[in-house]
Amino acid sequence: SVQELVQEPLFAFFWSPDGRKLAYVGPTAAEGEMELKVVTAGGIPRSLATFRPTQGMAIYLTLFDQYTYSNSIWSPDSRYLVLAGRLAEEEGGEPRIIIVDSEDVEPPEVIAQGSLAFWAPK
Repeated sequence: SVQELVQEPLFAFFWSPDGRKLAYVGPTAAEGEMELKVVTAGGIPRSLATFRPTQGMAIYLTLFDQYTYSNSIWSPDSRYLVLAGRLAEEEGGEPRIIIVDSEDVEPPEVIAQGSLAFWAPK
């Protein structure tokens, strides 16, 4: 059967490797910011992070349907997502690689400086 999971504007969406979660990125009211959310079948979308993407991440999101087959922002275990940019609450500085917990248990964690990152397959 068909079920509508998202009823708001979005730029890109990504099914988790196990097929149970849908992560998506949409606009916010602030210029240049995007919001990462996740939803499961029958669930309510949850906001995981608001961020300003790097140029490379913005291009990836724009062309997500072409790149998602070879470059995944989902970890192989379907728990974490990786972003490149700065969290909305951060001021300036170098772009960062950010790990986001899709279960919203752990806060987003900056792990390195960088402009683009993906998970390696199992």
